[in-house]
Amino acid sequence: AESVPQKPSADTGGVDPRLAGRARARASGTSTIPASRDPSRLGIMGGVASGAFQTFDYVGPVVRAYLRMPMHDAPLAVRADLEVSRISLGDVTPGDEVSATDVRATLGADFGVPVSDALEVFVVGGLGVSRNTSRVRLDLGTGYGVVGGTDTNWSLAHDIGLGVKIGRLLVVESHFFSSDAAPLRLLVGIRL
Repeated sequence: AESVPQKPSADTGGVDPRLAGRARARASGTSTIPASRDPSRLGIMGGVASGAFQTFDYVGPVVRAYLRMPMHDAPLAVRADLEVSRISLGDVTPGDEVSATDVRATLGADFGVPVSDALEVFVVGGLGVSRNTSRVRLDLGTGYGVVGGTDTNWSLAHDIGLGVKIGRLLVVESHFFSSDAAPLRLLVGIRL
C-alpha cells in the first residue's frame, strides 16, 4: 500500500515537524551571550602609538573618533572610525627628522559583553584605507647640507583591538594589529 503524506500536526503551528525545534528556538530568542548594555553612538579618544612589536623607538600621539550603531538586543555594534597618528624616531640628532603621519578611515564592528553593571569588555576590528606620509630630513653637517624628502602613499588599512568600557563614559582600547607604521596603540577616551 502506498503511504499517504501527512499534514503537519496542529501543535507545530503548520511547520514541518522536522523544523519545529528550530522555529521554536528562533521564536524564543534565547542566547548564551548577553546583549551589550552600551547604547553609545559616539567615541572620542586620544593616546600613544608605537612603531613595532620589537622596538618602541617610533612613538607619537594618536587621536581617534568614531560613530557606532548598536544592534538591538545583541552584543554587536557597527563602527566607522577616523584616526590620525604621527610617530617619529626618538634617537635622532638635533636638526634631523624621521617621522610618519597616518590618516586612516575604517568601517568595522565591536563585539561587547557586559562583565558587571559597571564593566563591559569588547573586541573591535575594521577595514578601510590609510594615507601615509613619511618624512626624512637628515642634517649631514657643515659643508654637506641637508638631505631628505617626503613620500605619500595610500594603502589598505586594517585594525584589531581589545577594549573595556568602565562606568557610563570611560573607554580604554588597546590596538595591536594595525596596518600602518605604528601597529601598537593605547587609547583612552569617552563614549557618549
